[in-house]
Amino acid sequence: KGAVSISSAALAGLSLQMQRHFQCARWLWIASAQKDNMEAQIKLAYMARDGRGVQKDDWAAVVWFTRAAFQGSAEAQYNLGVKHLYGQGVVHGNVRRADRIADAVDWLSLAACNPVPSVLGHVGAQFKLAGIYERGEEGIPKDVKRAIRYYLAAARQERGQFQPTAKELAAKLTAELETPFALVDPFQEARDKYMELERLEETGALRLE
Repeated sequence: KGAVSISSAALAGLSLQMQRHFQCARWLWIASAQKDNMEAQIKLAYMARDGRGVQKDDWAAVVWFTRAAFQGSAEAQYNLGVKHLYGQGVVHGNVRRADRIADAVDWLSLAACNPVPSVLGHVGAQFKLAGIYERGEEGIPKDVKRAIRYYLAAARQERGQFQPTAKELAAKLTAELETPFALVDPFQEARDKYMELERLEETGALRLE
């Protein structure tokens, strides 16, 4: 069968229709998001991040991801960690890169051990943390053993989205180790941070207006 040809005018019309759809949906999502609807907050964050129906705005994306992240969304925690890692929408004044990277690791660690929706944690956060510890970042020392643990954690639920795979990278790093590697729980530190966040929320010490 021959390929279907779509005119540029038709594509432009479709693009305009989609923009209008997002703009209409945005007002409904804002109303829900202001009432702490986590899914609406995430939708608004993606709209701002990708420029769907609105002008692209990394700062607005960070605001909505932050609100959803504090409600316990692993997806939002992961995306917020990525924003801090690459300095998108989070750099104000004289924020040191090392502080920004530390914040990224904190949020990614929360997502990596967050049992909702997957009891195994957020696979993207696990893979991203593994890469950070494999190479080391400013303020984050290189830690090959921790990198292996995160790669192994990601390997339990990856579905071909990583190339090379997490399993392959874990095997490569393990083979390069001079001392035997003992598998321990990679998420204890992250769980501690997650529990501390919940404790602060319960006591009212941490609140987003």
